[in-house]
Amino acid sequence: MIKAVKESYPIIFLCQTFDVHRSSYKYWRVRSRKINPERVKELALVKSIFKESNGSAGARTIASIATGGGVIIRSVVIVLDV
Repeated sequence: MIKAVKESYPIIFLCQTFDVHRSSYKYWRVRSRKINPERVKELALVKSIFKESNGSAGARTIASIATGGGVIIRSVVIVLDV
């Protein structure tokens, strides 16, 4: 949304309006657009563990289960669809 109207309004105003930190917006804007196959596998594993737990497993539990299975997860910072 910010990208669509940034020509009409200053970024500072848009970030405040949508309650987005400017640093987060700037980070998102310059992020890598390449698909990382390892990251895709990690996300699939995390979602699978979360689903198996009926949505009750948190980040630490998911990381513990994955590590127990021999997979090291760098971070569990994603939005999980229930």
